[in-house]
Amino acid sequence: MKIETQIEFSDYTENLRALGEYKGQDVIIDGIIPGETAEVTLTDKIDDVYYGKLKKIVKASRYREKPICPYYDSCGNCSLSHVSYQARLNSKADALKKRLEFAGESVKIEPVEKVFFPYKYRNHISLFFSHKKDAVTLGYKDPRTGLVSDIDSCAVCDKWASVLIKTVKTFAGKFKIKSFSPITGEGKLVSLNAVYIDGRLILTIECAGESLMGSAWLHKELCSVFGKVNFYTAYRSDAGMQYNLIGGDRKASVRFCGKQIPVRPNMRLPVNDKLFSKAFRTIEDRIREEYTLVSGDCSAVITDLLSDNENVFIKKGSSMPVKKPLQGFMEIKDLFSDNQRRFLKTFRTKKLVVLVNDCDGIEDTVRALLGEKYGRVTVLPFDMQPQTKKLSALLFCET
Repeated sequence: MKIETQIEFSDYTENLRALGEYKGQDVIIDGIIPGETAEVTLTDKIDDVYYGKLKKIVKASRYREKPICPYYDSCGNCSLSHVSYQARLNSKADALKKRLEFAGESVKIEPVEKVFFPYKYRNHISLFFSHKKDAVTLGYKDPRTGLVSDIDSCAVCDKWASVLIKTVKTFAGKFKIKSFSPITGEGKLVSLNAVYIDGRLILTIECAGESLMGSAWLHKELCSVFGKVNFYTAYRSDAGMQYNLIGGDRKASVRFCGKQIPVRPNMRLPVNDKLFSKAFRTIEDRIREEYTLVSGDCSAVITDLLSDNENVFIKKGSSMPVKKPLQGFMEIKDLFSDNQRRFLKTFRTKKLVVLVNDCDGIEDTVRALLGEKYGRVTVLPFDMQPQTKKLSALLFCET
């Protein structure tokens, strides 16, 4: 299917994709702001809904701005970079309200808490290797196509990411190492995960196979730029992911929000410590102020919120055994399994706090909580990743 047409878009869907109409049927396309008229190419029709691509903006919204990232079109991850910051916040708030309309007066939604300036706030980068002609490339996977972009910098990270990408590309060229192709089975480099925090770079490169030629050279080069570097290689085996420390301190730790956290491979501490400290205090103060049931150190659970875990429950300390006991906390990965439902019934407290990493699907979480006799839920949204559609939230629940 390939239909060229011009459409005026009137609204957003719940996941912040532009919604328009073509011959009486819905059209959903990314990259367009409600109120804009655009030339589009319709390429698919699923369940009477058209999908396609933006070709040209004919009438632009006053909220449209030029993305500062040169890779905006090819990367696809910072999907709201074309929208002004305040308009992004308003759109996320409106989408959250739509998701929770079913709950009526049982749910109160507070204004979105601004956490970070939209750019240069991340300590973490996770990229994939690919190739262009004979050269290795590094970039994010475009969620729209699955293709890997070729980038030399990232607008949400500071200069450290640019230096790392350049050094790794130089390394691959020097030792003539190719990216791994799952189709042919040839090549070596799969992906890269890096955190730069507290003056230390923690780098993990996943490979197709146990060894990586030139890895000692790469560690030496990185040390000359970053100083302290823990460099790991990783490979998949029948027993799971295996890690090798190429260079660095096995006992190293980094300071994050006043807490020393042991360094480990594939580490994730996505945000700048100084920028996050304000949001951290806001979360912690809010919990302690309204929910005296929380005891001990909040940092472990709040750090989990930024580590892309799904749901974290905070309740008064219980005797229920967990793999990694946290004082006063219980972490639940999936709210909707039978075990988690039994947890809510068995360990119900009058007050409960839920940290939700991504509000996409928050309606199911709220339904489950209301179904377990938590009659009042106050939602405090946090804009943790302002350049994306993602929104995080604290749910304050009361019986």
